[in-house]
Amino acid sequence: MRLGTYPIINQTMAKFLVIDLDKQSFIEDARAIKQIAEELHLHPLFELSKSGNGIHIWFFFEKLVRANSARRLGT
Repeated sequence: MRLGTYPIINQTMAKFLVIDLDKQSFIEDARAIKQIAEELHLHPLFELSKSGNGIHIWFFFEKLVRANSARRLGT
């Protein structure tokens, strides 16, 4: 399962995005996301789920970004 969240500020902006990967391929998926992020010059933080069977990938933005841009990044 893949889940993403991006809290919306003033109905249009976001300060961060987090992606939650919980399926068996979470390690390979996280590696692919890391590679894409590096190509975009982004530096997400990776957090192993408490269960050890998933990972959270956090993107914190220096400035507010349009919520639809955060959503596209997560997709």
